[in-house]
Amino acid sequence: MTIRRRNNAPIRPRAGAPAAADFAFAFGSAALVMAAIFAIASFTGPGFAGGKAGADLARLFAVSLGVAAVCSLLIGALLAAGTVDAADHIVAPAALGAAIGVLEALLLLEARVALLPLPLALLLFVPLPVRRILRGGRGR
Repeated sequence: MTIRRRNNAPIRPRAGAPAAADFAFAFGSAALVMAAIFAIASFTGPGFAGGKAGADLARLFAVSLGVAAVCSLLIGALLAAGTVDAADHIVAPAALGAAIGVLEALLLLEARVALLPLPLALLLFVPLPVRRILRGGRGR
């Protein structure tokens, strides 16, 4: 004879990750891409940013961006940990962040003023509810 147990606990769906996780992954991947671009640019040419001091400053900037990227990615991982839709909070924001990082690096290295509004425009598509609305679904 088996005893059946009743489960009287209310069933609630697990909460998704906050939008801060999306922004943390976007900023982290943008900083990582910018760090890589500045590190490569500091070693490629002898006349980079006015000589040796400019190259050294670019390397220092790349290292500080790398540290900021690791911290931001860890914060995003902690915010998205344990959620059902964690992949939705990692893949698309990281790809958008990489595109933002490339645009920002181009702005800082070559001073292209025409690219100035593009990183901000891409940043608007980072939160998951906005991406859901663009796909034709509902927001949160």
